Amino acid sequence: MLEIIKQDLYRLIGNKCHNLKYQIVYLLKSPGFKYVYIFRHRQAATNLFSKTFWELLLHTRNVKLGFRYLQSRLLAEDLGFFTLVPSF
Repeated sequence: MLEIIKQDLYRLIGNKCHNLKYQIVYLLKSPGFKYVYIFRHRQAATNLFSKTFWELLLHTRNVKLGFRYLQSRLLAEDLGFFTLVPSF
């Protein structure tokens, strides 16, 4: 798991973020964390295939959750995932 994703999970659950069990549980059950997980992997993608893959997943999460994100697709480390802007 990317270090920045662990930092996002730490903001959510604290020291339990290093436990693999909690990482999997929050990835499967928390819509907000799942969104950030996909978002962070999209930011870290390097080749065209992985960028496209993560972009498609991110788009499906946007449609499902009703989130919209900035065109720059940047989310600062210190802001966490509570800064996502819901679309109305």
